[in-house]
Amino acid sequence: MATPNQNTVLTKEEFELKILDTSWNKKEMCLGLKAASMANHEPDESWACGTFGGWWAIYYPESFTENKILWYWDKTGFDVDDEGDLEFEVNKAWKNLKKRIMLVEKSKKKEAAKKQTIEPKKEDTATVVTTWKDLSYHELKKNFEETRFKCEDNGLYYQHDGTKIIKRTESRMRSDFRQYKFKSLNGSKKSFIELWINDEDLRVFKSVGFYPQPTPLPDRCFNLWMGFDIENTQSLIDAVDFSVLLNHIHRIAGDCVDYVDRWIAMLLQKPGLKQTVSLLFKSKSGRGKDVFYSILEAMIGEQHCLNTNDFERDILGHFNSIAENKILIVLNEMSYAKANRLSDKIKDFFTNTTFTVNGKGDNQYKAPNYSHCMVFSNEEWPWKKTEDDRRSLGIDLTSLNKLTNDQYQAITRSLMDKNRVRALYDYYMKIDISQFDSENDRPLTEFDRHMKILNRARELQFIMDFIEDRKHQDHFEISNTDLYDDFRGYLLMYYSDGKDYNHHARSLSTKIKNYHIDGLSYDKGNGNGVMFYFEMKQCLEWVKINDV
Repeated sequence: MATPNQNTVLTKEEFELKILDTSWNKKEMCLGLKAASMANHEPDESWACGTFGGWWAIYYPESFTENKILWYWDKTGFDVDDEGDLEFEVNKAWKNLKKRIMLVEKSKKKEAAKKQTIEPKKEDTATVVTTWKDLSYHELKKNFEETRFKCEDNGLYYQHDGTKIIKRTESRMRSDFRQYKFKSLNGSKKSFIELWINDEDLRVFKSVGFYPQPTPLPDRCFNLWMGFDIENTQSLIDAVDFSVLLNHIHRIAGDCVDYVDRWIAMLLQKPGLKQTVSLLFKSKSGRGKDVFYSILEAMIGEQHCLNTNDFERDILGHFNSIAENKILIVLNEMSYAKANRLSDKIKDFFTNTTFTVNGKGDNQYKAPNYSHCMVFSNEEWPWKKTEDDRRSLGIDLTSLNKLTNDQYQAITRSLMDKNRVRALYDYYMKIDISQFDSENDRPLTEFDRHMKILNRARELQFIMDFIEDRKHQDHFEISNTDLYDDFRGYLLMYYSDGKDYNHHARSLSTKIKNYHIDGLSYDKGNGNGVMFYFEMKQCLEWVKINDV
């Protein structure tokens, strides 16, 4: 990639003056700087910037790597001269920032149009006829109720624009819309909101809820589920290449491609049918886990997705309404310490069909839990997986290479193309899930097995290894005293805290008896304490069945 012409480089002070210009490129430059800041990569004091070849660039004499990092971008996004992590991170922040700015501009235009029909400028009062002051009550009511209604069950008033919901009490309605007046038959101006609140024929729903298909919608219930975002983009008749997006999903799925494909298809085809199995992905940074999430989010819509690294705050916390009405939730940056401490609460959320919402200013209430969950971690052992755990599938991606800059760019371009995202959505909507059982169809991965071993009781792992080590013998007997000595040596050899582990011979004997090992018998012996007798063929079969 070419180095910028030094003659076109601006100093920081010169650039700050130049950005006051209203040309498109400089606007984009401002957005780019803000996006960089949002991505926690704000330039330091030594940065400079300039133009060359129709591109803008920021570069550093000293930066994150030994070589100078360059950022280039035009109207479509960034091209960063590094290995890819920074580029995708900044591009995502830049894209989200532009989306918010577009929404703000759209809102401003909407407000301007609204003022023309509802609250005209003073200088236009003489000529504008169709203002809210000139509308009859029924005309104003028709416009007002396009996005507003009352809920009978809780007495609240709702405003919904397809993506955002606003709840108001009756007093708040009076306060927020007190300026709304209509022209009465005698020509006087009267309060609209007072009459509307007491109108026996105002728009009313018995209840308000979130009911994605195939969940049945109760009678007279307003459904907050408006479908997937990508459904607003029509499918094209001509074939669209979505292979870049699909290939990345399959790359992340590892050896579990078929299962992950059907898991995603179930999520998209039946979002209201909660899957009880969560996907757990372990990898080093830069392998593309968050990119995978972004692909799913592009199909679903960000209002129905949540990617959090603070489960306690966003799911269990005092103000956890952010988790309401979500179809996909990712617990990011999971650690073993966190998973161990919150194990029961996490598993409850993964499997329960409702959860308690603690909204600001609202009482606690139960909300449906349709979230399909995934866990992302960079740690070696990020999860507490017990022997009877059938609610998660561990996928180890540590052998994956880091995504290259070219791969990041290709995925980013595909994500920006709604036709490609729609084609990917159509692909998953055609997958047959009629026989899919997310729990019983789980493949057995080595990562799952190793996590179970890590969390397995030490006495159980010891006796399994003890049997395996003697698999070439037909029969074996040993006193509990000698078995206990072997156990102490085992702890010291395989566990860093083995010296401090609380144990004694009697507890070991009791636990081994309670495992009900096939082929193992015992008696009190001849004055030497408990004796254990192993029939190795049966014992090995028991180990094979239970060591999964």
